[in-house]
Amino acid sequence: MTKIDLINGFLGSGKTTFISRYLPWLVARGERVAVIENEFGTAGMDTAILSQTGAQVRELSGGCVCCGQKVNFYRLLRELCASGEWDRVIVEPSGVFNCDDFLDIVEKVDVRVCGYLNGIITVLAPADMELTSPPQQEMLYSQLHSTGAILLSQRDGPTEGLSTAVRTWVDQILAQRGCTSPFMGLIEDTAWNKLTDAEMAELSCAGWRRKEHWRSHMNHQSFAQSLSIFSKRAWDEAALTSALTKVMDGSCGTVYRIKGCVEGAEGALYQVNAVPGQLGLQSAAEWPGGKMLNVIGRDLNRAALKTLLT
Repeated sequence: MTKIDLINGFLGSGKTTFISRYLPWLVARGERVAVIENEFGTAGMDTAILSQTGAQVRELSGGCVCCGQKVNFYRLLRELCASGEWDRVIVEPSGVFNCDDFLDIVEKVDVRVCGYLNGIITVLAPADMELTSPPQQEMLYSQLHSTGAILLSQRDGPTEGLSTAVRTWVDQILAQRGCTSPFMGLIEDTAWNKLTDAEMAELSCAGWRRKEHWRSHMNHQSFAQSLSIFSKRAWDEAALTSALTKVMDGSCGTVYRIKGCVEGAEGALYQVNAVPGQLGLQSAAEWPGGKMLNVIGRDLNRAALKTLLT
């Protein structure tokens, strides 16, 4: 039987970064692992990152696995589990994701005869706890109600000591939607570069919560849209930083995340991974994911985005 691990979390929380650490740890222990990578838009940046680990990565793009790619995801998961080639399949959904639809698929009889849901890990950035709009909180609720472990992201600095505050916050998110029993799962707040073998082992078998809860019925197309931009400029770092800052200030709509790669001066490349409050920009000698930017957000001003980023 093939184990199925779901690694979910909000946009930009750090799912891919964690999986790029988790994969080598599993492989070093003799596991054969495949990854299903779901991109809400078209840019295959996360797939490119995970492919560099040498993993077998299968991408589903242009929609989330719980709606636009639901049928394709079901077929691919069943194929990988039934093949006998893999001990474990890791599923990384888009940050725009409904866990109830995922659970519907893994509970189907023809999936359960060859695979089973081993665990759900939710990657949570401390800044996610400050998301207050009803759509954002609905998305967080969907990702948390069945999780077996919460892994605190290091994106915003050290997170040691946050476990108590996170547990209280999670209980509030769940209680607001009818889940009265407290979250009893693992909360891991160790810095990722200091995770021990014992802590990784605990995450790898964290399980998931099969409990009564209100089902989420969010229309993801009303929550988020994506726009792929192919920039024709050779950017210098200052100009690119300025453009990204303007994109994230609200004048182009509510931008949740920008990710991808653009060309820099004199043949350099810039890898972009920006979320509100953090403009992730890194120079790269090469990038297999293609030169494009994928913008994910709500009520996007496409004309303004193209003006700033092309």
